[in-house]
Amino acid sequence: MPVYKINYVFKARLWGWTETYYAEYENIRACLTSARELMNFRRHLLGGVNLNKEPRIDSIRVSDIARQRDALVLKIGEFDGYNNNPISPADRPTTCMLVRMESTADYQRTLYLRGQPDTLVQDMIKVDNPFWDAGLQIYGDSLIARRWGILAVTKPDNPTVITSILQLDPNVVTVETALPHGLVAGDEVRVLSTPGIVGLRGNRWVLAAPNATQLRIVSIITGVYRGGGKLYKRTPALKPFTSVQCNSAGTRSTGRPSDGPVGRRRRRRVA
Repeated sequence: MPVYKINYVFKARLWGWTETYYAEYENIRACLTSARELMNFRRHLLGGVNLNKEPRIDSIRVSDIARQRDALVLKIGEFDGYNNNPISPADRPTTCMLVRMESTADYQRTLYLRGQPDTLVQDMIKVDNPFWDAGLQIYGDSLIARRWGILAVTKPDNPTVITSILQLDPNVVTVETALPHGLVAGDEVRVLSTPGIVGLRGNRWVLAAPNATQLRIVSIITGVYRGGGKLYKRTPALKPFTSVQCNSAGTRSTGRPSDGPVGRRRRRRVA
């Protein structure tokens, strides 16, 4: 099944932020429906009293990671995105809980749940609250039950060895490999090393594969190739959550005015 990227878009006064998740569904509308259902569990973790001030979920965006610009956006009604029964206000949208999400012991990520009730944090330390803790347990169990998870790319044990790198055309690099690469046009590759060459390392798109050992990659390079180098196909795979736990409290000032330019990111966490 296709893998979808789910973004919850939050607003608090003039500020906004997002939370990102991944999941597999048979189609994009089924994913959006599930995301709408899970939104109810997420909003119950928010602080809030005053509808003109407190945080809310503003919209949900679902996109197919394999297809450019294939996305659906659901605008949440003004009163549906709030927590109707909050523990306390969330006067500072930067107040957050650091949640650790795991897919077995091999894959982990951390997520800052922002817009949290102020009474949950004292001197940058999380205060136990049975009501909020139960809400997080329900949210975590719901993520696990729906098999939402981490998008991971595993590096193969034996990447393909590069034998030649040439810039024969503007913006296109011709790469020769020692063995058949098995790639086709449209694949994304990770170039691990390119001795003497600058501008090719990292994630690149395959423009064409003229034969079994030759690739044409979109890039501009400088330098003189000295031999060697490796690459492999990037194949993202979903790793479903197996554990969702709150680690600590802190602040995360990555929000910005919802109609303003993207600014620099700063974050701070105290265990």
